[in-house]
Amino acid sequence: MPEAGLGVVPWKVSREAIEYEAFGPSHLVGAVALCERLGWPSYADAAVACTAFSAPGTVTWVALCKGEVVGLVHLLSNGVVHAHLSLVGLFPTTGATASLVS
Repeated sequence: MPEAGLGVVPWKVSREAIEYEAFGPSHLVGAVALCERLGWPSYADAAVACTAFSAPGTVTWVALCKGEVVGLVHLLSNGVVHAHLSLVGLFPTTGATASLVS
């Protein structure tokens, strides 16, 4: 039985089946469900996740499979010379890690 917000995702999906979008309000429920699944309690709180993933100096992208959030990357930057990946989270069975961070 699928967990809330994480519907049935094939064990392995092709790179073409994954879409990437900048994080927005429509991704919040799926992003929170992914964070819960990954054991990230701080980001499993919707208010915290929304604030953090939209904060100034951050960039958050989500990976979608059939409209469901299956991964996310969260970057921190000063906008000039420094940036780093703060979080990389992926629903374990999608096989899309390389495309999400490349």
